[in-house]
Amino acid sequence: MKLMIITGLTLFLLALTAGAEQTYTYGWEDGIGTVLGTFGNVGSVENTDEIVQSDTRSLKAVEDPISGTPQLYIWWVTGLTDGDTVESSFYGYAPNDNTYARQRIWAHYTSDPNDIDSYATSAGGNETYTSDIGLDWQQVTNKWIMNTSGGTNDGIVIEARMYSGTTDASYYTHYIDTTAITVSSDTAVIHRADGTVVPEPSALVLAALLGMFLKRK
Repeated sequence: MKLMIITGLTLFLLALTAGAEQTYTYGWEDGIGTVLGTFGNVGSVENTDEIVQSDTRSLKAVEDPISGTPQLYIWWVTGLTDGDTVESSFYGYAPNDNTYARQRIWAHYTSDPNDIDSYATSAGGNETYTSDIGLDWQQVTNKWIMNTSGGTNDGIVIEARMYSGTTDASYYTHYIDTTAITVSSDTAVIHRADGTVVPEPSALVLAALLGMFLKRK
């Protein structure tokens, strides 16, 4: 009887939370987090209070040397299935009234849920760049629909891509702040830039309620 009640409660809670979105933001306010990983000529990354879009901290990244398209990994979502959607954004800024440096949001698929460097293929992104005038923070955003490619792709990494466009060393520096993500799946696992895994709402609710029920019994 007890097992039947627990099973019934589990099915009810799963039905109740099915389809629930997960939405989170991160702004480097912990003073510690930087990125989950990088690709290309990223000379350094730093959690800084030098220039911020909101609150007191942001991410500072330096391209060195100038070459290719350096990438900063700011979110990683695993456990996705075909048709799941991932929408993300961040604010980018280039100092010094920079007429060269700018950023845009992009993504790529990973094949191994335990390895963020398990690159599978590009997931594309937004062709819109932040302003290359460098006078203010600008937001870039994009939405992806998950394609597992028959099971080859498991996760998606959200990238902040840096474009410096000049060999002048004063234009190597980029700032990123206030990044957000919304995932349509309530069972996907979301890794944020500080390296922590964001809790899964349905799983937490289920565990808490089942724990309360069992304790009372």
